[in-house]
Amino acid sequence: MSLTLDWRVLAACAAPTVNPEVMYPGSMTGPHTAEARKICRTCPVKADCLTHALETDQREGIWGGLTPKERGRFRAGDGTHLDPDGRLRKPCGTDRAFRVHKTYGETCNVCQEAHDARVLAQRRRLLEEAHAAGGSTAAAAVHRRIGEPVCDLCLAAQARDSANRRARRNSVKAERALT
Repeated sequence: MSLTLDWRVLAACAAPTVNPEVMYPGSMTGPHTAEARKICRTCPVKADCLTHALETDQREGIWGGLTPKERGRFRAGDGTHLDPDGRLRKPCGTDRAFRVHKTYGETCNVCQEAHDARVLAQRRRLLEEAHAAGGSTAAAAVHRRIGEPVCDLCLAAQARDSANRRARRNSVKAERALT
């Protein structure tokens, strides 16, 4: 008969030097939560702890490095997952995941492609609005940015803008000449 050690005995928070109340901070924010997370980062059984908390639906305390609110998001089934470093992550392809990758200096082709598609869609919406209003110089820049020729509406808007700027410059020069 083999004797297996319960994961809770190996938990970093089970050390005699750790105050158990640290793992159950009242407000779930502030220094106590940070202290609990610091303990969890060094824990060799962090994954087992989180699995236990999710299976038993723990509604209080820090388990596996996550607060009850974070465990709820994890449990929600929206693709939120833990990365190898134990950080809670949104599924790749979302704007939030793209921003988190950028924060950590990571590259992710799925997130980059999804981000590029969102930006292109936003630029197309801006073009539609500008075209409905008769074109604009800003829309001409958007045409160029997305790699397409500038449409006649936006070219005409640029020409109007240039003519207006020339007229203002000439007006200022004329005023200076009179004084």
